[in-house]
Amino acid sequence: MKYEVLVIDDDKILCLVLNKVIESSNLPSAHIFNKANSALEYITERNTSNQNFLVFLDINMPLMNGWEFLTALNSQTLNAKVHVSIITSSIDQNNRKKANEFDCIFDFLVRPVKLEDVVKFSELPLLKPFFYFETKLEPVF
Repeated sequence: MKYEVLVIDDDKILCLVLNKVIESSNLPSAHIFNKANSALEYITERNTSNQNFLVFLDINMPLMNGWEFLTALNSQTLNAKVHVSIITSSIDQNNRKKANEFDCIFDFLVRPVKLEDVVKFSELPLLKPFFYFETKLEPVF
């Protein structure tokens, strides 16, 4: 099985900060996309049954926003498994209601995203395989 983390956000600085949080949480370094259509193409090209994506998705972006990305993703026949956490600065409750329309969305995070926000995903059985857990072996004497 292959596990990849994607960040889809048009704010390059926030992408770098979020990627540092992601790496600190024992997730692999994220592939960063500043345009949702590029991320959609990336997922489509890797659409195999052994591919899994953990996606951190901004809602408000130019050209293709997060909702348009999710609608386009849903219109495709996917063998890959895609798990989405919405990342936004919006506190609009309508966004939370809309998020419930998409089965792939498992969480809704409001910025700024903290390390504990991401670490809690490791407790979800569906997402546990994405995390690297270091095994520390004690020397045997």
